[in-house]
Amino acid sequence: MGDDKQIEAQEGEAWARLSELEPEWLMWLCEVCAEGADEGELKVLLSEQGEADPQGVLRALKAHPIYRWARERERREARSSGRRAGRRAQMYRALQEQAWGMRAQPLTRLSAPSAEHFFEEYYCALRPVVITDWVSQWPACERWDPSSWVERFADVDVDVCEGREGDPLFDRHAQQLIKRVSLGSFAQELLELEAPSNARYLVARGYALERPEVATLLDDVDERPYLTPTRREGSMALWFGPAGTYTPLHHDTCQIMFAQIWGEKRFTLIPPHAQELFEQATNMYADLPLERNLEAEPLHPHQLSLTLRAGEALFIPVGWWHAVRSTSLSISLAMTGFEWPQGFSWYEPNRGFSSRAH
Repeated sequence: MGDDKQIEAQEGEAWARLSELEPEWLMWLCEVCAEGADEGELKVLLSEQGEADPQGVLRALKAHPIYRWARERERREARSSGRRAGRRAQMYRALQEQAWGMRAQPLTRLSAPSAEHFFEEYYCALRPVVITDWVSQWPACERWDPSSWVERFADVDVDVCEGREGDPLFDRHAQQLIKRVSLGSFAQELLELEAPSNARYLVARGYALERPEVATLLDDVDERPYLTPTRREGSMALWFGPAGTYTPLHHDTCQIMFAQIWGEKRFTLIPPHAQELFEQATNMYADLPLERNLEAEPLHPHQLSLTLRAGEALFIPVGWWHAVRSTSLSISLAMTGFEWPQGFSWYEPNRGFSSRAH
C-alpha cells in the first residue's frame, strides 16, 4: 500500500513539473525523447530556454504514465508496421516472380537494337538481353589476338590474381592474391596452357586499363550507342584468362554491359526475386560450395544459362545474380558508363568494394 502511495506521489510530482511547460514545448519534447534524442543536447536546450532543472524535467517526462503508455504504443505500432511491410514485400516479390514466369522468352537475343529500344525494354525493365552484331563490328574483335599481346605488352606490367585454386574465397580475396607480371609473358603462358585452370586470372580489380599502355586497347572499341566514350574513366574493366576461370555466384550494385571479345564464357543468371539467395549470402556473394554445378542443380525455377560468344554482349541488370565460367581462352570487357543514369538505390555492403563486373 505504501508503495502505491509513493508511486502516486511521484506521478503527481511529474505531472505538476511538466504542467509548467508550454504545451507546444512539451509536445516537442515528448516527440524528440521518443525518437531517442541525445539527453545531453536536450539538457542544453532546456537550459537555454531558461529551465533551472533540465535533468528534473526529463526525469519527470520519462516517469509520467501517459508518456510511458504512448511510448509502448509506438513500439507496438512499429512492430506491427514492420510485419505489414514484410508481408507487402513478400507479396510484391511473389507478383514479380509470377509475372516473370509468364514470359515465353525470358532471355532474348537481339541484333543491335536501337538505343531507345534497349533502354526502354531492358535497361529500365531490369531485364537481361544478349546483343549480337554490335561488338562484332569493333576492330577489337580482330586486333585483340592474345598472340599479338606477347610482343606488344612484353614490357607492360599488370596485376594478375595468382593462387586462386588454393583459396575457396578467391574472388572475395582478389586484392590479397595480386601478383605483378608482364602482360606479354602472361599472354604467352595462357597460349601454352594445355588444361583448364582457375589458378591465374587478370580480373577487373587488377585495373589493367588504368595503365596508359593497356588503355590503348580502347582505341579498338566503340561503345556507342548504349554507352558513352566520355565516361570511360573508371567504368571499363578488362578480364583475361584461360579456360576454367570461374567467378562465383554474386550480384553487383550497378548495371553492366559485358562484351565478349575473344573466346567464350558460360553464364548462369538468377533474377533478384530469388529472395532466398539474399538470406544465405555474405555481402554480394551467395554462400555456395564451389563444387556445386548450378546448371545440373539449379537454385531457382527462373534460373537462366547461356553461352556468350566472341562478338556478343550481355546486359546484366543491377541486382541479378550471376556466375561466370570461361570455356576457352577469353578476353572480355565490362562497361558501366551508360548514357542513362547509373545511380541505383541498391544493396551496397561495402563502399570500398569495386562493383565492376567480370
